[in-house]
Amino acid sequence: MPTKLKLLGFINPSRRYPAFLIPVFGDGEELWLQDIDQSGRISCFRRLEKDASLITRVEQGGEVGVGDSPMFAFAFNERDFVFGDEARVRRRLDGAVDRFQEAPFTRSEVLEFIVNSEELRDANEKARQVLAALNPTIADRWYKSEQSAELPRISHDRAPTTMVLEGDVYET
Repeated sequence: MPTKLKLLGFINPSRRYPAFLIPVFGDGEELWLQDIDQSGRISCFRRLEKDASLITRVEQGGEVGVGDSPMFAFAFNERDFVFGDEARVRRRLDGAVDRFQEAPFTRSEVLEFIVNSEELRDANEKARQVLAALNPTIADRWYKSEQSAELPRISHDRAPTTMVLEGDVYET
């Protein structure tokens, strides 16, 4: 298993914008995802069994290794995105929060990432209202889970999971 890899690019699992992206590392033949431990550092790399054609490539992605700070990425659209360590991505998103007024779920994710709990409550309420128009029961459950401190958030030490989005399989 590799201990240091070059950033190749990103996968946008939703294929929609704006969105957080998944950084992909490797040499082009073998693709890897970073695994983040409880301390917020890269603990290892996990093989990604995916076609490289889905990766939006970057020219100068740099290299990261086990023990380093993880790479994060966010795309405003197909051509405007930011990537780097958590602080760099937070700074860019902090200055762009108002761009997501019409996208309440994205706004909630961004506010959570930049740790803006004051505005997050309002964003979650707006997202709940959008969801309630489709299904009030699911909206209430979602809202309660977002507000509950007892429910776990995405954890750096979580077990790998498999996502299937539009027929494509991603293991994280």
